[in-house]
Amino acid sequence: MMYWTLFDVSTAKSLTALYLVGIIAAPCVVAIAVLVYRSEGQERGWRTGFFLVWSILTTFLVWIYCGGSLWQYYAAKRSLRTGDYSVAEGIVSNFKQGGDHKTESFVLGSHHFEYGCCGGSYETFTSDYNPGARTIHDGVRARITYRGDTILKVEVE
Repeated sequence: MMYWTLFDVSTAKSLTALYLVGIIAAPCVVAIAVLVYRSEGQERGWRTGFFLVWSILTTFLVWIYCGGSLWQYYAAKRSLRTGDYSVAEGIVSNFKQGGDHKTESFVLGSHHFEYGCCGGSYETFTSDYNPGARTIHDGVRARITYRGDTILKVEVE
């Protein structure tokens, strides 16, 4: 059987550079807030303090989001590279197409797969790789490489 690759996390376009910019830029905003806070001395208003607190909280949120995304991406690549995955192969059934911001799902053999719709992420499989359910749909033969709930590779006949 001849399969063609629809998605492969090891060759997927990565947003690593954008995440790193976020991780570096967020503390720069805190530095600016600290400089503004210190320069106003005794006359500082509530807005300056609010900006400082907001920038610190935002920095932590950016670090959590970007760091988590990078960790998930590199863990998935490592799983594929080291062979730490499972493979499901067969005919797709029970395909449910997602609408706006919903999930799509299908069954392949005895395994149920579910993935986000319109996530905008290049590092994980989303419905952006299956526009209009043209590629994955009921009756198509597919091979899915996965680890846990993470789809690492999608191949269709």
